[in-house]
Amino acid sequence: MNSNHSFLYFQPMKRNRTALILVVLLGSISFWFITNKSNNTLTKGMRDFAIADTGSITKLFIADKNNKTITLEKQSPGVWRLNNKFYARNDAINQLLQTVKTIEVKSPVGKNAKENVIKALASGAVKMEAYKGDKLIKIYYVGSETQDLMGTYMLLADPETMKNSTEPYVTYIPGFDGYLTPRFFTNEAEWRDRTIFHNTPPEIKSLKVEYPTKPDNGFEIINLAGNKFELRSLNGTANLSAIDTLSVKQYVSYFQNIQYELIEKLEKNFVDSVIATPPINSITLTDTKGNANTVKVFYKNAAPGAIDQPTGKPAKYDNDRIFALINNGTEFATTQYFVYGKLLQPIGYFSAKKDVKK
Repeated sequence: MNSNHSFLYFQPMKRNRTALILVVLLGSISFWFITNKSNNTLTKGMRDFAIADTGSITKLFIADKNNKTITLEKQSPGVWRLNNKFYARNDAINQLLQTVKTIEVKSPVGKNAKENVIKALASGAVKMEAYKGDKLIKIYYVGSETQDLMGTYMLLADPETMKNSTEPYVTYIPGFDGYLTPRFFTNEAEWRDRTIFHNTPPEIKSLKVEYPTKPDNGFEIINLAGNKFELRSLNGTANLSAIDTLSVKQYVSYFQNIQYELIEKLEKNFVDSVIATPPINSITLTDTKGNANTVKVFYKNAAPGAIDQPTGKPAKYDNDRIFALINNGTEFATTQYFVYGKLLQPIGYFSAKKDVKK
């Protein structure tokens, strides 16, 4: 009986002990789960390259290992300033914003390659910082392409602690075949908006177009407001009794998007020799705020062996491109006849066209 009573007496204690062990065990599992979940969240945060709301980005800073830096600041929707000096190319801005919006992790970097990838990122990566107002929201380190050219090695840093992640990743954009490194560049000239003239007709107060070697071709267009423009001859010899007003309005509309091809990096002596010659024409656009922008264009010598298409003889000048002295004489560029040629009109271009009798 005693033994049986003893058994009955200790049975509840065993149950309590078992229950206590289960509680402790479950508590430990819960703690591990919560801690692991927290770590997973951190890990996810350090592999979350995308910025869903790119419209909230107000500044982008890009730097390379050669101490070249680019600062892009949003002035208004679709308008970005470059290094506080120029306007930035909209196409390059849009491509970069689309990149950071759609970028994803393709895969972690394999263990065998991880050390080498981190070393390569440390020595040659491009760093990009994205801001929302004054708040730093994302830091990228952009490395080289993968061996198959279909991915890009990248690594994130914590924008709050500024500590780099220890895990690099292969990133990509779904549906895009290629790597992303070229989109994060630091060449100021390549980031610049290539605009020579970018003015809508209502923004133009006047246009003065001069032809130094043919002064009779020169003219001035004055904006009278209300979509009305007055054409004046610069030397008073042109007959302005019959003017095609549609041609005047069309000419003014050409100034909405005139771009150069590239800024030339040529010897000063060569540039000086070109601008010492009479320009093909000189255009001064004055906007309604009183800002004047003068551009002069010059012939560009043809390449050796080039043939003039209309005559079949050796060409003296390049048939496709001309030089342009832009930004009020501060920079020397090349532009295409295809783009700029429509501005090279004499005053006779605006004469009323007579109907052809059949």
